[in-house]
Amino acid sequence: MDAIYREWFKTDTVKVKVELEKSDEFLDAAEIAELTGAPKDSDIVVSRVGDVIQFRISNPIFAEDMFRYLTADADGVSYYLTNVVMVLKDEFTKMGIGPRCVVKVLSQYVREKGIEL
Repeated sequence: MDAIYREWFKTDTVKVKVELEKSDEFLDAAEIAELTGAPKDSDIVVSRVGDVIQFRISNPIFAEDMFRYLTADADGVSYYLTNVVMVLKDEFTKMGIGPRCVVKVLSQYVREKGIEL
């Protein structure tokens, strides 16, 4: 974890609202913040859209809301997290924030799976 990561990714500043029927059986707020790669001061709304779980992440550094979709194979064994939209405002580009959003998602996956690199 470098200085940019420490500055821009503070899970305890992220607000999460889960709008799922069985929200108590879903991930907790910190896990959602990690899984989505949300930077500090983000607002995340988790909802079902058709067959997918949508994560809408709002943040003042984004030019528009960031969207990630969680989908499952027909057999329900494999899950996929897809980054649909992520656009930083011009003044926040070239700071390394975008790539660290992706690294945060991958790091969470590695921790969850217990993979050693």
